[in-house]
Amino acid sequence: MEFEELLDKVVKFNNKNIVNTISPHPKFIDKTKGNQYELDQFNWTMRKRNYFRDLRNETKGFKKKIYESVNSLDEVQNLMLKNALSQKWTRLEKHHKLKQISEYLNNIDINKKHLKQVKVYIYGEFNKGSLKSNKSVNYDQEACKIKDIPLLKKYILTLN
Repeated sequence: MEFEELLDKVVKFNNKNIVNTISPHPKFIDKTKGNQYELDQFNWTMRKRNYFRDLRNETKGFKKKIYESVNSLDEVQNLMLKNALSQKWTRLEKHHKLKQISEYLNNIDINKKHLKQVKVYIYGEFNKGSLKSNKSVNYDQEACKIKDIPLLKKYILTLN
């Protein structure tokens, strides 16, 4: 029996996990940071991918977009208006075209007597669709102004 008792004691001793009986000290984990190492690795990988993407695009001739930061609502509205007016004449919206035509009419030298007739004529031609193409209106995209309307020049010559 001594042998069996000894065997039972050895089995009990071996089944006892000494490591788990010692209570470990609790680790403090800052939940606001998360796993900082993995985050740093992820950010490094994304920077590397972006760098090589930009390098590839640069060699292909793609332009990198530069974004402007705005601080107020007025700046946003001015930026949107500038972007809307800096398109080709055929891409401008109808109200922008009418606004540009009215500014052009106010800037050209015409007798006040003929100004009303010219406005009626040019707005009528606009509604007919004669001023849709780039050939009918010379528009400067950078300055966002109409340079010349050949159809209007012909009409003004007939008035005089």
